[in-house]
Amino acid sequence: MEIAEAMPQPPIRIAIAGALGRMGRQMTDAVRADPRLALAWPADAR
Repeated sequence: MEIAEAMPQPPIRIAIAGALGRMGRQMTDAVRADPRLALAWPADAR
């Protein structure tokens, strides 16, 4: 067993600027679908 397998890692927190745009929504969906990632800050200037 490798060390990385023995020690659970917390999810990587992701901030997305422009989350309301087309690409931002796709990125938000992708982050939410991956258990290794956590959406920390979806932001938009609108």
